[in-house]
Amino acid sequence: MAIDDNLPAEARPGHAPGAGIRTSIGLLLLVGGLYVGSQGLTELTDRGIGALCILLALPICWTSFWRARVRRRAFRDFYLTPDGSWHRWIRGGIVMLGTRLLIALALALLLVIGLARLEGRAFWVVLLVTALLWPLSYTACQQLVARQANLRFHRLLATRMHMAAWFAVLLLLLVALAFFEPVPDVRGLSLDEAVMRFTLGYPAQSQALDWGLVASEALRALPHWLIQNLGQSLPSQILSWLAWALVLLREWLFAWPLLLLFQAGQDMLDAGIRDRLREAGLTR
Repeated sequence: MAIDDNLPAEARPGHAPGAGIRTSIGLLLLVGGLYVGSQGLTELTDRGIGALCILLALPICWTSFWRARVRRRAFRDFYLTPDGSWHRWIRGGIVMLGTRLLIALALALLLVIGLARLEGRAFWVVLLVTALLWPLSYTACQQLVARQANLRFHRLLATRMHMAAWFAVLLLLLVALAFFEPVPDVRGLSLDEAVMRFTLGYPAQSQALDWGLVASEALRALPHWLIQNLGQSLPSQILSWLAWALVLLREWLFAWPLLLLFQAGQDMLDAGIRDRLREAGLTR
């Protein structure tokens, strides 16, 4: 793909030498770390799960905070006068950072829950391929928006487009895998008993993780319980929509924080951290 030499350096995709290779290697190591860590999640106590969530939440918070700051900067620059008091007050500071940190902690817990219930190696292979292709696909998105977006916000637009594309791919894959998972026989059981049948394979030591796994599996158990017990009394179309909606919700809660973690890894590895700080108004 040709790069326009007339573009400023910060707008050129992959302008840092070796950034793509460094990013791919870092993301491959990240996937490896997630895989190794996922094998023992059910053995961790609440304290261990909490420490892991904090560790994962910090990079997710960074990405979320940067995106929020850049969006706020766009609003301030185009809707407010630069010498007004509102322009200074709403730039996003401690309150925005604290809010994003709380959201990041919640997303990190959802990511840990998703990793704990993830079985099979097919999805891990896909994540390895994703890590290898991530810099190339991001470069393609940057090139696509370079001439369309304002220079100060082209990285945000490219990031959003890039993450949306990978999110669609991972979500479709997770949904497809979910419909091929073996389903327990829950005929004649109450809904509570059906949920417990679905969570038999997840004996988590952590109470928080155990509750999260039960809630996650309930989203999968409910449509199957309805189909097996009330399938003849409810329209099949309604059951089909409900099944799709619940599966999409469950996999969305896993795929989105995972991609935010990937994006945070790229932010730290592609030598563009100074540009990102400047775009968010955190430095000059």
